[in-house]
Amino acid sequence: QDANAVLVFLPGWDEITRLRDALEQSRAFGNKSRYQILPLHSMISQAEQRVVFQRPSKNVRKIILSTNIAETSITIDDVAIVIDSGRQKEKSFDPYTGIATLMSGWVSKASARQRRGRAGRCREGLAFKMYSRQRYDAMDEYQAPELMRTPLDEMVLQVKLFEPTGG
Repeated sequence: QDANAVLVFLPGWDEITRLRDALEQSRAFGNKSRYQILPLHSMISQAEQRVVFQRPSKNVRKIILSTNIAETSITIDDVAIVIDSGRQKEKSFDPYTGIATLMSGWVSKASARQRRGRAGRCREGLAFKMYSRQRYDAMDEYQAPELMRTPLDEMVLQVKLFEPTGG
């Protein structure tokens, strides 16, 4: 019988590699004949990303460690279990230092619902949230658009890069 895949939402690459390393070194999850641990992040090649869509051998549970890349635009049909850390990395601007940074923060309620919906898209599923009801209630309904989190001068410079040169 096919084992249901597990999709774990983490904020970024550092958290993905730390958890992957910890799982692979553990006594239980380090057994490659029982568990296939796969990262899913925009930094890895498309060929490596495509592996998450392939079914593992019989009786092998696939564990996908992903950022919000798996939140909306893809469906991994054997995912039946989602574990949501409730965190993501997003670009934000600190007006006091004048620096735009990639910071870890809480997802919005809309993102939390999307993540929960990844479980059981093609079969029965379960979703586990690694945060409290109080935390969920305190989350913003929707994420602020990047335009609102980025300094205007940076946005203008990016637009200027795409302008045609010459006459």
